[in-house]
Parts: sequence; C-alpha cells; structure tokens
Amino acid sequence: MYRERLVATDVHSENAHRLKHLLLAYHDFRYYKAGHPLRPLSQVVADWQARRLKQTHQDLYADPGYHTGLEFLLSDLYAPANMTRRDDNIDRIFPKMVKWLPEHLLGTFAGLVELNLVTQRLDLSLAETLHQQGEGENTLEQHSYAEAYRRSGEWELRERQLALVADTGRELDRYV
Repeated sequence: MYRERLVATDVHSENAHRLKHLLLAYHDFRYYKAGHPLRPLSQVVADWQARRLKQTHQDLYADPGYHTGLEFLLSDLYAPANMTRRDDNIDRIFPKMVKWLPEHLLGTFAGLVELNLVTQRLDLSLAETLHQQGEGENTLEQHSYAEAYRRSGEWELRERQLALVADTGRELDRYV
C-alpha cells in the first residue's frame, strides 16, 4: 500500500539507501508471499522454529542479559503470523525515519529488515521443500524438518542469516 512512498522518498546516505532498497524488496516479497499457496505451511514452519529455538536456547532465554533480545527476536520480529500493520507502518513512516534517525540507527534497522526478509524467504523455501516431501501443516516433526532443511540448500543465504543475527544482535545490544 505504501510502496509509492518508499519509491518517492529521496535518500542521501548509504544506510538510508540500503534501508530503502531492503524495504522495497521486503514489500514486494510480502505481496508475493500473501498469494503463495504454501503461506500457511510457511507460518507453521516459522512457529515451529520459534518454539524449537526457545527450547534449544533455554539457558540463554533464562539469562536476564539475553531474555529481552530473544523475546524480541521470537515474538516481535520472527514468529508473528500477521505483521501487515507493523510492516505498513514502517513503510508509511520511512520518509520521517531517513530524515530524523541517525545514520547508525538506520544501519541497524536495515539489518533487522534484511534479517526478517532473509528468514521469511528461507521459511518459504523450507515450506516448498516440505510440501515436495509430502509434508503438510499437521505433520511437521523433527525428522521431516531436518530432511527438508538439508534438501532445501540455500547455504549462502543461511550463512547470511547467521551473520545478520550476530551483527544486529551486537548492534541492538549497544542500544538496549
């Protein structure tokens, strides 16, 4: 809905340009994904992975130094089923963001947008692989997930995802 606002906004810094590019890519992906027949399975994958991460990283989740960051990652950034309003609001206020926010915060925000985009692309790819394996929304289990993960490939994108988690985590730690 606000794509034209993103396109029309002039940007003058490297991080503002990067953020604009990523928001446009994410905006387009959101509309592609909204019409994708495997969108529900993709959400099942995201929910399943969020539960798994919370369980496998329980020690960090219990640590007060990491709890808030992990809660943000799992509840606000990663797992929500429908963040259309949040995403539309970000697109809507983008012109003010690039005008008022310091360059380093634009860079951190761009990292978060890229992390969200990469993660959702990987989840959809994983849903496609699960579907090819004959798995559905009610049949996701550890062994089928692991097999689909191996078969889906996307290793460079997965490495980028891990780098973004580390980089944006460090940057957010400076601000929180």
